[in-house]
Amino acid sequence: MKTRLRWFWVALGAFLAIIGEEFLRKLLALSLCGVFLLSYCLPDAKYSASVVAQTPQPAIGQSQTEQKIDNYFSPIQPDGTPKLGIDRWWATAGVDKEITVNWTVEVEKEGSYYIDLKNRTLSGKKWQLSDLVTINIVNRDDNTEKTVKLPRGFAENIPVGELTQGIYTFKINKIIVPKIPIVEEIKFEIGLVVGDTTRDFGLDKQPTNQINSLFVADYPETNSQYFLKIQEKGQKIFKTKVPVSKSQLINYFTPILNFEPEEEYQVPFDVNKNTWKAETKATIKDRGNADDYLDISQFKTDIKGAYSRSKKTPAKIYASIVENDNLEIDNKKTGIKELAINYYFHYPYSNWYDHNGFNNHEGDWEGITVFLQKDRDGYYYPCRVAFGEHIFLVSEFISEGGEIFEWTELVKDNNILFSTNLGSRNDILAQPNVFVGLGGHASYPKSDISELSICTKFTIPTSIDPRCEEKHRGGKIYNLHDNLSLISSSDPKSREVVEYLPRVGVEKIEDLGDKSWLLYPGTWGNPKNCTTKLLLDIGCPSAPRGPVFLDLKKISGVSGISQPISKIGLFWFSCVNFCYKLKQANSLSRRCSKLVNP
Repeated sequence: MKTRLRWFWVALGAFLAIIGEEFLRKLLALSLCGVFLLSYCLPDAKYSASVVAQTPQPAIGQSQTEQKIDNYFSPIQPDGTPKLGIDRWWATAGVDKEITVNWTVEVEKEGSYYIDLKNRTLSGKKWQLSDLVTINIVNRDDNTEKTVKLPRGFAENIPVGELTQGIYTFKINKIIVPKIPIVEEIKFEIGLVVGDTTRDFGLDKQPTNQINSLFVADYPETNSQYFLKIQEKGQKIFKTKVPVSKSQLINYFTPILNFEPEEEYQVPFDVNKNTWKAETKATIKDRGNADDYLDISQFKTDIKGAYSRSKKTPAKIYASIVENDNLEIDNKKTGIKELAINYYFHYPYSNWYDHNGFNNHEGDWEGITVFLQKDRDGYYYPCRVAFGEHIFLVSEFISEGGEIFEWTELVKDNNILFSTNLGSRNDILAQPNVFVGLGGHASYPKSDISELSICTKFTIPTSIDPRCEEKHRGGKIYNLHDNLSLISSSDPKSREVVEYLPRVGVEKIEDLGDKSWLLYPGTWGNPKNCTTKLLLDIGCPSAPRGPVFLDLKKISGVSGISQPISKIGLFWFSCVNFCYKLKQANSLSRRCSKLVNP
């Protein structure tokens, strides 16, 4: 239609040029040609001028990687068309009362449609729809709108009437935000009604579009500052003279990573400069879709030796902080104030299988947690460290996926490196040594070779070897603080080499800056690209989600029956509970050895 109109104006202009007076002929001919050329410059009317105004353009000085992240969260495609998916799946628990979610879908066939909104989490169910919620259905082609009322709560099989072919936005009003931090899965589905709409047992339906999203209600961000106390091995105690910020605090305990010499990735990757930039095949389609994945498969070939320290690969360690004002010990609240620093290490590929391990898969997020407690004088001191080794839950009661150690024990074993700032006694670092597993990148407290119990204790047949071992003997040391060419003792910010990850319950995605990737709910890598030793088809633990949506999984059967348990986001929200089932956690009872006040 648009092309035919253009040629109509060309023909009309030519006709007038022949029959009209000379001045009028020239004026009309030039005007019509201008209209013709302008029609090529403007987008189709169905997307409106306001859509063009919102089309994302690279900001001055903005990298292609940052632009790619911005494009994912933008409501508009680079070509000016509306982006599919939802525009909001995050909020702040206990602060935000409710949010509005706009879901944009493409209807490819005219007919009578239904919509499903369902909270798919078996426990909790804290995300809710308020009473008398309505859905405003906007046709993006002609801007017509109609309203559909919903019953109370999340509901299925809601008729929305006749829809023609085109792009629609379903504006879902008044989704109630939980009062406690939680991540829950919510399904959005639309489809054709193909049967009798008066049946007692629901609709005969044919799904056409679906999104499974992970809605997160996070802790509020605080501007907390902390007084810090660190005791060295020789009983000498260092205290900060002024309170330190979160960004400063996480750098005092920067982990030192000890890699095997054979390790292909001898640094933790900078997400902005590596993984997101590698997303060249663009498998991500819908915003907020937890089933999407980053295509980072290119990292698994021709990589050996390419990312060693000598190559100066952009590297980064990330950290988040969770505060607990009332620590529980033996199911009793103690009133003890505690905080946990989660350190995250990202690697684009895990090739543990190639080194006598359990599996290979795309994407890898590993880490440790440093716990600090507050003493009577208001100082926080390090009390224990949890090492995130390989997690493989065989049942609810068996977990050998990590270990937790008292800080004093690590100091005694020389596993904490104490160092000062260029010889100055005004500041001190206390860095835990982490021995990184070869290929699998799990974090261990000491140099050794470990075996995964599911392969040794349960004698499950494998295709190569009944053992699943992981070497973590060290040999190549990576310390982010060593990479600084100049450290100024008078400027604490000069030592902020660990990057702080903020809480994600922001009002606008722009508030997260270059950390907007934290709200990406899909997997880091294609989950289908996974190789395992097991002959039995009981699933292959594969591409993980990012720090906010990290989850635990357990094997619940054979013949492909693999079911996630409801612990999505547990590490981000409650690393205390996450670490409670690790080795030695019960014997420690989550207590800390008390420091002697100087």
